[in-house]
Amino acid sequence: MKKQKKHGVFIKEGKFFNIKMIYNQGKKLYQYDFIPKKTYFKSPMINDFNQHLSGGWYIAEMPTEEDVKKQIFQRTIDRKKPFGVLCQNTLEEAKQYCKVAKLKGLFSEYQKREKGYQVILGQKGSLNDLFDLEALKKDYSAFDDIVQEIDAKKDKKLFEYIDKWDTELGAKLWETGLILGYPIENTLSLYYKDLNKIE
Repeated sequence: MKKQKKHGVFIKEGKFFNIKMIYNQGKKLYQYDFIPKKTYFKSPMINDFNQHLSGGWYIAEMPTEEDVKKQIFQRTIDRKKPFGVLCQNTLEEAKQYCKVAKLKGLFSEYQKREKGYQVILGQKGSLNDLFDLEALKKDYSAFDDIVQEIDAKKDKKLFEYIDKWDTELGAKLWETGLILGYPIENTLSLYYKDLNKIE
């Protein structure tokens, strides 16, 4: 009998932290070594599927960039993702995506890029309107600076991230992970990893 290839998200229990591994048809895409044993923050817009859509390492059921783009768009409309970025559209496509997003009650705009256009869309409201920030602060309690930042940015509207949604554009890692709908434990794992390096 042929052994079935690992596919999806797998958790390995550890003594102090768990390990989360993401596989695509037997190929390990990523491993998070410092997954907290417990997290408090929950939201229907925060999930592993959203992270599958990032950076080109999406799961096999979506083999093309077009499939990924449609998923990001639909999940944002369905309130399963807070914020979405669609790349390499024609001007006509970009305008159409924005039109539909606005009809569905989202904010949306398009920007000219070196190659084509970039459509940015998301939920209306502030971080405090959209997320349980008290629970989020409990998860980040080991990082005083982040807890202070969460308090300071609680009234920040999601549309204010249009030009600063990525860490390369000026957002903090916790902000980017939150607004793109990535699991809180994944982002926390990266912070704990850096903390472990220091210690």
